[in-house]
Amino acid sequence: MLFSALSGIRVLDLAHYIPGPFATLMLADFGADVIKVEPPGGDPMRRMKPLDKDGISLTYKAFNRNKRSVTLDLKTDTSKRTFEKMLEGADILLESFRPNVMIRLGFSRTRIAKINPRLIHCALTGYGQAGPLQEASGHDINYMALMGGLHASGLKVRPIPAFPPVACLLYTSDAADERSSVDLGGRRI
Repeated sequence: MLFSALSGIRVLDLAHYIPGPFATLMLADFGADVIKVEPPGGDPMRRMKPLDKDGISLTYKAFNRNKRSVTLDLKTDTSKRTFEKMLEGADILLESFRPNVMIRLGFSRTRIAKINPRLIHCALTGYGQAGPLQEASGHDINYMALMGGLHASGLKVRPIPAFPPVACLLYTSDAADERSSVDLGGRRI
């Protein structure tokens, strides 16, 4: 924890991969009590390369530091009751399910508002809660492709990363995993 500006604020983090965990990491760094609620088997990001010696992703560890973690199977009644109690004491809920998943789990916005009327509910989705792509999953590369950003990424023979930090992470991850070097625009790493 870097600061204490959000001390006393409780955040429930039901997000996966990078955007949601990054947002809640910033809240944790400012003193919020962030509880990462993971499904059985954990956040899929736990298995993203590169892996630490204990088999858990270094990326997962970086984005989920300063957080507590609990495993709940929100498809079971017992876990639903536990989660409802957690919602009662929370200030913020951040989740990254596709639209209607929370409804299918029994936690519509209306029900959540009855459980805790003061709760701030942030729902991160790839393409929003409504519209033709609302049910589609999405990540940076999808958004760049949809906007035409990948057109600016070089030739198939020698692609040039449109967003170098993300591309470098992917290239170095593969290099570390394969114990080989990768050509990044004429430089070997």
